[in-house]
Amino acid sequence: MIHHLSIAARDPKHVAGVLAEIMGGTAVTFPPNPGSFFALQLDEHGSGVEVYPAGTELEPGGTNGASFVRKEARGHGPTHFALSVATDADKVEAIAAREGWQCFSCNRGPFHVIEVWVENESMVEILPPEFARGRNSNGGGVARDIASPRGVISSRRRFGPATRSAGQCLGEKRQAFVHAVIDIGMVVGELLVAMRDAELFEPPHEPASAVEQVELVVGAAIDVERL
Repeated sequence: MIHHLSIAARDPKHVAGVLAEIMGGTAVTFPPNPGSFFALQLDEHGSGVEVYPAGTELEPGGTNGASFVRKEARGHGPTHFALSVATDADKVEAIAAREGWQCFSCNRGPFHVIEVWVENESMVEILPPEFARGRNSNGGGVARDIASPRGVISSRRRFGPATRSAGQCLGEKRQAFVHAVIDIGMVVGELLVAMRDAELFEPPHEPASAVEQVELVVGAAIDVERL
């Protein structure tokens, strides 16, 4: 169980207050990091969200504990979290609208969430009671669905297209604009690969050599009879 987590915001006091309102709790100061606030859900688990000033980073501090370092503030990032609340969906959406924060009701497949974009930069998935019931009724099936091949395809469709991995060069497998197909029930008739220059077969700094045949789709994964 995750008891609390931290995010950064340009107005920590205000953001902590809004999150506390959505959670039906309260917001208090967080003295260890000056300028920070703690939104508490006031449940039996002590759940809460620490809101630090934008640009705050945590660094190891040995046995004395982590230290807070202030750097240049960034915008969007990779972190998000899901939060079950007692507040109903209409009120959540009304609070987000009042704050001018983007808010979307989204179908995640096994369950639904309300995406609330804090300060229009950080995403929090809010699950009001009617949404949380749908998620909880599925139990461990949610994790199994996401971990399954079909779930991987579904999650990629939800959160956007695949991106190129770093260090792309000839001779390195799986280093291109290839969206992996893991669904064994899908028939692949064509596989399109994006290249910066489709006419360039040899890097100019390398001597001429035979064109490499890189296996993009494992043969065992192809059902020839269905093609």
